[in-house]
Amino acid sequence: MVIDAPLTLDAIKTPLTVWELFKLPLQATDHGQNFHGLLNTDFRYVLTHFRNPYYLLAKTMSDLPKDEFIDIHSHDVILYDFHKPSYATSLFAQDMQSLKRYCGFHFYDSTAPSLVFRKSRTKLFLSPVSHLTVHRRPQPGVSAVNNKQITLKSIQSIYNIPCESEIRVLNQIFYSSEHCNFFSTAVKT
Repeated sequence: MVIDAPLTLDAIKTPLTVWELFKLPLQATDHGQNFHGLLNTDFRYVLTHFRNPYYLLAKTMSDLPKDEFIDIHSHDVILYDFHKPSYATSLFAQDMQSLKRYCGFHFYDSTAPSLVFRKSRTKLFLSPVSHLTVHRRPQPGVSAVNNKQITLKSIQSIYNIPCESEIRVLNQIFYSSEHCNFFSTAVKT
């Protein structure tokens, strides 16, 4: 006898967060080597929550669930166990050895393409970029920076965006999301 009854588990009631994966090219660091690598994966999105023992993968934005609820009985919904080592769980654990084991890399016989990726509110990932321009208007307690050219010596680098600044790099413009702190909130006694 087969009973078709709805299945509910408290563990999977938690709303999922959608994480988008950006594959950044990693330039070979050996001198004289002209190749770069990219993580080898066929998905772009991971849906998970730390309270949920399962996660879902999606290749494109159109593959993401459209409704508020996910029908776990649907033929195209695959739940993965978050406690089993995999490429996706290696990303969240930030474990490079596991990434190499479960994912691997594609290697390309060329220099990494030039790109800028905003890694966080205050950081830019630059690959390979030779220079950028910084501008900041003068304000009380904050010095001006007038289109200062900064030369980057590394093939790939992380640049910290100064407070209240405009960054121009590779025909793109990035604005600082941080205000300059020219007063202290500490109470003196």
